[in-house]
Amino acid sequence: MIEKFNGIFYLAVFIIHFIGFAYYGFRCVFQTKSFLDQYGIDDTGAGMVRFFGSIFFGSVVTVSYTHLRAHETVL
Repeated sequence: MIEKFNGIFYLAVFIIHFIGFAYYGFRCVFQTKSFLDQYGIDDTGAGMVRFFGSIFFGSVVTVSYTHLRAHETVL
C-alpha cells in the first residue's frame, strides 16, 4: 500500500487530509448548530452547511470504500 502512494510521507499526508475532511463533514452534518455558532453564521444557513458537509462526508466514505475494495483480488 505504501508503494502505491510513492512513500510513507504521501500516505501520511493523504490520511491526515481525509481525517480533516471527515472531521469537517461530521461537524457540518451532525453538529450543525455549534458549527454555525463558531463561525457566526445565521441559523438560516444550516441547510447549506449540511449540504456542503454531506459532500465532504460522502467523499470520505467513497475513498474509504475504494481503499477497502482495492485490496481484494480480481478473479
